[in-house]
Amino acid sequence: MQRGDVDLNLLKGLAALVEEESVTMAAARLHLSQPAMSRTLARIRQTVGDPLLVRAGQRMLLTPYAEQLRAQAGTMLQSVTELLAPPPSVDERELDRTFTIIANDAMTNSFGLDLLQAVRAAAPKVSLTFVTETATPFQALRLPHVDLEIGVLDDPPVEAVTEDLTTDEHVVVFDAGRHPELRGVPAAATLAAADHVVVTRKARAFGPIDDALAEQGLRRRVAAIVPSFSTALLMLPGSDLVTTAPRKQYQRAIANLGLAWAPIAVPLPPLRIQQCWHPRYANDPGHRWLRKQLRRVVAE
Repeated sequence: MQRGDVDLNLLKGLAALVEEESVTMAAARLHLSQPAMSRTLARIRQTVGDPLLVRAGQRMLLTPYAEQLRAQAGTMLQSVTELLAPPPSVDERELDRTFTIIANDAMTNSFGLDLLQAVRAAAPKVSLTFVTETATPFQALRLPHVDLEIGVLDDPPVEAVTEDLTTDEHVVVFDAGRHPELRGVPAAATLAAADHVVVTRKARAFGPIDDALAEQGLRRRVAAIVPSFSTALLMLPGSDLVTTAPRKQYQRAIANLGLAWAPIAVPLPPLRIQQCWHPRYANDPGHRWLRKQLRRVVAE
């Protein structure tokens, strides 16, 4: 490593020489041959402009300048070693930090509470801030205060780091008392005939399910468009409306609202759920710990 004209690799040799006051002992300490240690001493002398060690009979004596350096060399070596060492492991009980996570309401409802409980149990000084998705995905990850984005992440930027967490599937959700015909595995035509509440933050009425229905010559009726799955589900009890929602992520809400769900009888790709972060946090101990907690919570 070079810093201007100073080779920091010489610092270890300097510390050994001034502390041992012997080329032979310094070589043994650094597991070097004596000629190699002598060459290191010659380079240090040239760098600092002082002989440092001078012979006095059978032993070597430190020069006054080397005496001054002896008090500093060890401390400086330790500081440089700590500075260039890998990040330390995190002490979760003492971790005092707020993590900001971008997630839609599906992610927050399904994983948010479990993640919060896991974090509170392991790291009581940590808090979580959940913020909703933006119209420009991934842009917020470039901000220094945003730690993670969780969801079905399409086309992340090349610099982003992503990790698969799990997969999910869309199901049709409905009030069983109003839609007995949807129990089991409803036919595609039966599904298309219902009045749908579509969830999108981009106000688009059509998506993959519509493409699959179109291949069978079918088109569903869109009665309403809402920005969140939670809103859609709350509209269903007692009504003849239906919606599609990620099954794993909303199984609690579906059960709590007394709703029913059924598979969608058209082929749809699985929902690939990932966590994504900016590479500046790749080796951050606290951030690694957070990712591990989320990974475990989702697996459970």
